[in-house]
Amino acid sequence: MFKRICICLIAAAAVGTAGCFIYADHNGMFLRSDEKAKALVDEYVTSVVKNYTSDTKQSFRGIVKQGCDFWYLNDFKTSGIAKSHSEGTGLEVDAADYSIDYNSIDYRNKQYTIDATVTKIIRYRNAPETDTSVSRHIITIEQDGCEMYIINDEKYDELISTETRDTP
Repeated sequence: MFKRICICLIAAAAVGTAGCFIYADHNGMFLRSDEKAKALVDEYVTSVVKNYTSDTKQSFRGIVKQGCDFWYLNDFKTSGIAKSHSEGTGLEVDAADYSIDYNSIDYRNKQYTIDATVTKIIRYRNAPETDTSVSRHIITIEQDGCEMYIINDEKYDELISTETRDTP
């Protein structure tokens, strides 16, 4: 009798453990990678900033999830950046740079929510001013197996300042 009870307890423990592993795997806990999510955000911001200095629109394929609402909104916004800052316009950009400060990273149910502060520095051709913009972004990333895609970017509190270069 004691032997049967032990076997039943061991079997129940094995089934429970297997259930926990299946649940964790289903929720992507074994594939969680905060560094990979940060790298995706960096790649996204790099592509946005490249639109300031390039005459052609940058591709977000493999970065932003195709077909979601944000894919179309992002496509519209970046087209506008590329057109308004291209060669021959009054806003022709000489150089653009950025930095990202990650405030927090939250992971639940195969989705990352990243709170980041992005600082962009833009230098225009034939202009002594440098535009610096600081904005807070809440970026949502969906994890699909080993792949990650941005599905939303909410931008808040944009503060824009113009700094004049030191002149003699």
